[in-house]
Amino acid sequence: MGNKHLFERVARAVDLSGEPIPGKPLVEIVGERAVLIENHCGVISYSPDAVAVKTKGGCICVYGNRLVLTKMSKEQLRICGTIRNVELRGRQSYGE
Repeated sequence: MGNKHLFERVARAVDLSGEPIPGKPLVEIVGERAVLIENHCGVISYSPDAVAVKTKGGCICVYGNRLVLTKMSKEQLRICGTIRNVELRGRQSYGE
């Protein structure tokens, strides 16, 4: 059994539902001004009104106005602007 599945089983067993699981996407919303996404796999699409980010669990879509990628590294990215909505779509929803 891989470490990924072990972490998930341990988190469920000790009820760490509020704690991030290694390798899983972590999304932090800072008011209406920013979204920080960790453990991403790249940007699928980008416009001032919508940013779609690929993760191992699916696609995270951020909708708003004047959206700008202010930070992008291998580990995390930050989207700033006026955030209206953040949505998680499963893998099947975007053709993977």
